[in-house]
Amino acid sequence: MSSKHIAVIDLKEGYTIYGNKGNCWNNNAHIYKSGVGTLCATPALATNWAVEWALTHVGCDKCINEYNNRKP
Repeated sequence: MSSKHIAVIDLKEGYTIYGNKGNCWNNNAHIYKSGVGTLCATPALATNWAVEWALTHVGCDKCINEYNNRKP
């Protein structure tokens, strides 16, 4: 597992993982903020396969950078 990933259990309240099948296969799931959407602005239009498959880590570089740059 690359150090650039964030564990889902480490996400703050109000944030979760989102990914369609392609994101899951490519280890590129997104961070989803409740009521807002993904942090990289990728539309969350498909079934959330990241939750269905119980993925444990987020892999989208843009989401990770945005998440890490947000103030607490």
